[in-house]
Amino acid sequence: MTQDALIPLYVVLVPAVIPAIVMFILYLNDVFESCARTWRRHRKARLTGGVAPAGPPLEKIAEDLQRLGRARRGSVPGSMGHEIMTREYDKHLVEACAALNLPQQLGDFTDLDLAMERMRVEERLTAAGFVLAPVDVEQDVD
Repeated sequence: MTQDALIPLYVVLVPAVIPAIVMFILYLNDVFESCARTWRRHRKARLTGGVAPAGPPLEKIAEDLQRLGRARRGSVPGSMGHEIMTREYDKHLVEACAALNLPQQLGDFTDLDLAMERMRVEERLTAAGFVLAPVDVEQDVD
């Protein structure tokens, strides 16, 4: 090939290679951050004796309970949606109790007894510091 034949090749390749190099550098940054995060987790697990949490974080459980509680209160009692939301809410109550080592018997009851046990569990979780209902900051403001 002659020099004149290579000029159009340079005109096409150079503008295409520069963004590719930039994207590669950004990708490498993500790879390094991911590796550093993994190394920190392994080091932390090694230093703390390798004890990993058994379930989801308490913040996630509390957030899910607030979301499901809002959905339960907004649905029509007796409807299929209400029943589904209530079952999911109960599952998350069981997770919260397990995370805090609180006793609960939500799986042992049905109907009115289940509702009473749910109220008892909600009271215990609230006493333990869980916020089950969303807090309105401007509530009770004159």
